Amino acid sequence: MVSNPWSVQIELVEGCNRLCSFCGLNSIRNRPGQDICFMNEDVLLALCKQLVDICPATRYEFAMHGEPTLHPGLQYYIETLRSALPKAQFQLTTNGKTLVGRMEHKLRVMFDAGIDIVVLDTYYPERDRLHAEVFGMSSDIKVYDFYEDEECPSPYTNHHRKLTNVVIVMDDISKRQGASRIRKLNNQAGNAGDGTLLNLKKKCTLPFRELTIRCDGDVCICCMDVGHEYVCGNVLESTLMDIWYGEQFEAARKVLYSKRRDFNPCVRCDSSAGTRVGLLPLYESPSLKDIRIVNTVISDTVPRNGFPIVLCTEECHV
Repeated sequence: MVSNPWSVQIELVEGCNRLCSFCGLNSIRNRPGQDICFMNEDVLLALCKQLVDICPATRYEFAMHGEPTLHPGLQYYIETLRSALPKAQFQLTTNGKTLVGRMEHKLRVMFDAGIDIVVLDTYYPERDRLHAEVFGMSSDIKVYDFYEDEECPSPYTNHHRKLTNVVIVMDDISKRQGASRIRKLNNQAGNAGDGTLLNLKKKCTLPFRELTIRCDGDVCICCMDVGHEYVCGNVLESTLMDIWYGEQFEAARKVLYSKRRDFNPCVRCDSSAGTRVGLLPLYESPSLKDIRIVNTVISDTVPRNGFPIVLCTEECHV
């Protein structure tokens, strides 16, 4: 059986002050700043109660399908979650537009609230100014260039709070595509592409290791599911423990473990199988019941991105 999640992504904001061509938000937004949605306090408080049970000391990232610094209650939300999760590593990923002109002050506010690591994604046209500001700071904040500093810590590792007050600067990925083996663009389950059906024959590790919580409380199959096409539950209706170990997640894991991606949203995804595939727990082939559970989840959902519904074919069952 799958273990508790290795990492958690929390979407405080859906929507962004940018709309990059390679971003999955293109499937549900037409312009920067359109229809910004914020996590409300009901979802926040539900998370504080439930995350303690399932992920008290794992790696948390605040990002996903929006710019987290746009949230009007950002400091309070981080402080509240930090109070509930004192041992967890908190990372916030931002494009930095809201930090321009007050970089050091705003970083300090985030660190004081409980963030350990800030990943600063720098895109043109703000890229050069952001680099000048962040590398020009004179405080005790440690700044690393992800591409240039050999001692740069990995932002994708749980450092168990041994790293704090750290900024990791990422260069514009559209200009540095493939410069690092772990910094490559993908189509985000077709949401950053044209929605073409790919149906790759690959396993996928994400639903086995990462828990993703949307601003409305939905728990989707993975961070690529921009359109909420495969929703395993909602924290206002079920507990994260019940959702993570529930039949909706487990049925999808069996299908993916058997190298099948023939259902929404995975049927359009060009993502690699992921890291440490050989360390996944052993799963049997999906049964007819598993496939029908997957198809029920998909059929009960209205995709927010408008893509056609694709159901799992009823084969390979035992």
